[in-house]
Amino acid sequence: MIPLVKRAGFTSFPLGLVMPTVEIEGEAYLLMTPQLAGVSQFDLGAHAGSVAAHSRAISAAVEILFRGF
Repeated sequence: MIPLVKRAGFTSFPLGLVMPTVEIEGEAYLLMTPQLAGVSQFDLGAHAGSVAAHSRAISAAVEILFRGF
Protein backbone atom coordinates (compact mmCIF):
# COMPACT_ATOMS: atom_id res chain seq x y z
CA MET A 1 0.00 0.00 0.00
CA ILE A 2 1.28 3.44 -0.94
CA PRO A 3 -0.32 6.33 0.95
CA LEU A 4 -1.63 9.33 -0.99
CA VAL A 5 -1.65 13.00 -0.02
CA LYS A 6 -3.46 15.82 -1.76
CA ARG A 7 -1.01 17.56 -4.06
CA ALA A 8 -2.38 21.00 -3.16
CA GLY A 9 -1.71 20.43 0.55
CA PHE A 10 1.84 19.12 0.16
CA THR A 11 4.24 21.83 1.29
CA SER A 12 7.60 20.09 0.76
CA PHE A 13 9.31 19.57 -2.58
CA PRO A 14 8.25 16.16 -3.97
CA LEU A 15 10.87 13.71 -5.22
CA GLY A 16 9.49 13.68 -8.81
CA LEU A 17 10.08 10.11 -9.97
CA VAL A 18 9.68 8.55 -6.53
CA MET A 19 6.53 10.50 -5.68
CA PRO A 20 4.52 10.78 -8.91
CA THR A 21 1.29 12.73 -9.13
CA VAL A 22 -1.86 10.73 -9.87
CA GLU A 23 -5.38 11.95 -10.44
CA ILE A 24 -8.46 10.41 -8.84
CA GLU A 25 -11.87 11.84 -9.65
CA GLY A 26 -10.35 15.14 -10.80
CA GLU A 27 -8.20 15.63 -7.68
CA ALA A 28 -4.37 15.52 -7.86
CA TYR A 29 -2.56 13.36 -5.29
CA LEU A 30 1.08 12.51 -4.63
CA LEU A 31 2.06 8.90 -4.09
CA MET A 32 4.11 8.77 -0.91
CA THR A 33 6.18 5.84 -2.23
CA PRO A 34 8.87 6.16 0.49
CA GLN A 35 6.10 5.25 2.96
CA LEU A 36 5.26 1.99 1.16
CA ALA A 37 3.92 -0.56 3.66
CA GLY A 38 2.20 -3.90 3.94
CA VAL A 39 -1.35 -3.40 5.21
CA SER A 40 -4.17 -5.88 5.65
CA GLN A 41 -6.99 -5.41 3.13
CA PHE A 42 -9.37 -5.45 6.10
CA ASP A 43 -7.63 -2.37 7.53
CA LEU A 44 -7.89 -0.42 4.26
CA GLY A 45 -11.65 -0.01 4.31
CA ALA A 46 -13.87 0.58 1.29
CA HIS A 47 -12.52 0.89 -2.26
CA ALA A 48 -12.20 4.61 -3.05
CA GLY A 49 -10.92 4.68 -6.63
CA SER A 50 -8.33 3.36 -9.04
CA VAL A 51 -4.88 4.51 -10.06
CA ALA A 52 -4.54 1.79 -12.72
CA ALA A 53 -4.11 4.44 -15.42
CA HIS A 54 -0.88 5.45 -13.66
CA SER A 55 0.61 1.94 -13.45
CA ARG A 56 3.83 2.84 -15.31
CA ALA A 57 4.59 5.80 -13.04
CA ILE A 58 3.81 3.71 -9.96
CA SER A 59 6.02 0.81 -11.12
CA ALA A 60 8.87 3.23 -11.90
CA ALA A 61 8.55 4.87 -8.47
CA VAL A 62 8.74 1.51 -6.69
CA GLU A 63 11.68 0.45 -8.88
CA ILE A 64 13.59 3.64 -8.04
CA LEU A 65 12.79 3.24 -4.34
CA PHE A 66 14.15 -0.33 -4.20
CA ARG A 67 16.92 -0.28 -6.83
CA GLY A 68 17.90 3.37 -7.11
CA PHE A 69 17.40 3.57 -10.90
